[in-house]
Amino acid sequence: MYGPPPHARQLMVAAGPLDEPLAWGLCLGAASLLLVAGLAARRRSPTGCALLLMAAQVLALTAPAAALVERCVYGAWPTIDKTGSFLFYQQGVHRRLFAAGAAQAAELKLIGVHVGHLWLTELFDLLLSPQGAFNAQGLAQLWLAWICAWLLFRELGSRSWAAMITAFPFALGLHVFRDLNYYTIEKSAVFGIPLFLWAMNRARLRGGRWIAVAAVVMLGAAWLNLYLALVNAALAGLWLLGARSRRALVTVGCCALSVVPLLALQALLLQDAGALADPQRFLWERAAQDVLSLWPPQWYHLEAWRALNLPLMLLGAWGLWSRRQQDEARYAAGVVVTLGLLAMGPVLLGSAERGIPNLVFNYAWKLIPGFWRVARPEFFFEGAVLVLLASAALWISRQLRGRGQLLALHVLLILGWCWGVRGHPAYPGFAEPVEVELRSGWEQGVFQEP
Repeated sequence: MYGPPPHARQLMVAAGPLDEPLAWGLCLGAASLLLVAGLAARRRSPTGCALLLMAAQVLALTAPAAALVERCVYGAWPTIDKTGSFLFYQQGVHRRLFAAGAAQAAELKLIGVHVGHLWLTELFDLLLSPQGAFNAQGLAQLWLAWICAWLLFRELGSRSWAAMITAFPFALGLHVFRDLNYYTIEKSAVFGIPLFLWAMNRARLRGGRWIAVAAVVMLGAAWLNLYLALVNAALAGLWLLGARSRRALVTVGCCALSVVPLLALQALLLQDAGALADPQRFLWERAAQDVLSLWPPQWYHLEAWRALNLPLMLLGAWGLWSRRQQDEARYAAGVVVTLGLLAMGPVLLGSAERGIPNLVFNYAWKLIPGFWRVARPEFFFEGAVLVLLASAALWISRQLRGRGQLLALHVLLILGWCWGVRGHPAYPGFAEPVEVELRSGWEQGVFQEP
């Protein structure tokens, strides 16, 4: 199974073109208008053109999701993760983070300090119902991830179309839709990684206010999802080791200082957390289960050849090898290897008892305060995927100069996505928004002593 078993009360909604012709027509019609507007703006505003084209493709490829945000739940419903997040949001748990007694709140002990995603939900909730706000946020985060990855690849020297092509599988990868299907909304907010790298690169080149921007992005990423902050911290630390410059030290230091208040509050939340505070249980019952697997080749419990765009990633690896004499390429290769090893968890191959231990992860687990709370090491591979796709974008920019070649590659990529992602069983369908409520005494079930 790719996610939790269906709940007994789950009612899926048929939403094919013949089932919901109006919804499909609205999504495809809006996508067509955005496409025409984007093409019309390509001379006056290349950036605006790219943003409109990406929005058009998100609308069309996820159709009829945008037209059903108020009628259905995008993905499975109810699930433990999505239901809990929805009910906690309705109770205003995100508003209690900096209130008196926050360290004793059971909901915050369970969620942690990263409740910024619920404030984003508040923005969508201004116009939509709470359930519609979650649906709209999930779709918006796909677009944001595509934009941020495109910005990063452009910043690193890629041409716009090549950057759009290679940013596509990062933003609309199968694992992102799996999270939208079964799990909480912040897990699909992967835009925080390319946005941070974009800000870091500007800080590296220009200094000044961009150092402050990088620190703010780091804080925002941590508030959205602490896993984003972990990946960003690893990327920043590796840059500092490679650069060894005063500007790098100041930038990384400011980024670290920006998240100190959140980390201090997280430490308070972890006190007296019962079973959640047992490092060994976290290591073997959680961290060892959600990893990048070499055999069988899997990522996020999905087949690697469908969860990852292997042709583009191999092209990115070849691009790094061909530029191996350059400092940037060596740094990028080090990032890929380091984050790949962290993503594999405590064991590289085999079982916990007889497997090959992963020294990189195990040293981090022992030496970094609070690292034992990492329950999804597989998330580290997001950074490695992003770096390989950035390398592929540079290669395509240099080797494919004709519009016909780029168009053919773009079409092939979308066709492959329709089979590998949209056609996968983990891709979200639509469920009836049946009413849910918190079970009485749920705190004792979660926080009981082992």
